[in-house]
Amino acid sequence: MTTTIEPPRTEPGPEPPDEPVVVPREPVARRFGRAASHGPLNLLLLVIALLWLLPVFGLLAASLRPEVANTQSGWWTIFDRLSSVTFDNYRSILDNNLIVHSFWNTVLITLPATLLVVGVASLAAYAFAWIDFPGRDWT
Repeated sequence: MTTTIEPPRTEPGPEPPDEPVVVPREPVARRFGRAASHGPLNLLLLVIALLWLLPVFGLLAASLRPEVANTQSGWWTIFDRLSSVTFDNYRSILDNNLIVHSFWNTVLITLPATLLVVGVASLAAYAFAWIDFPGRDWT
């Protein structure tokens, strides 16, 4: 008695191509037109971002100058004399034990609080995404 084994049946369909499939690219003129149409918006957003960051940069520049220089002229004059840039302000702050203690208190409070919130939110996100519960699909 002989038995024959038939190969498994597959769904009929197109044969896979022997050569890689080439996806046609969008014409250069259309890509350039799309980029040019977004140009004014991107420029506006860049200007807003720079204006938003300008005070932060000013505070950083002022913190790197001596107190006398800050009272005599604006922070933008830092570019006139880069030799006046110093880290003495930061050194004097970090030599103060009360401020260093306050920094450590901030770290010891915010780090666990942040990790706890992210952990609980992750568990809630998993539950909302995968667990079926009454009212889940309520809209």
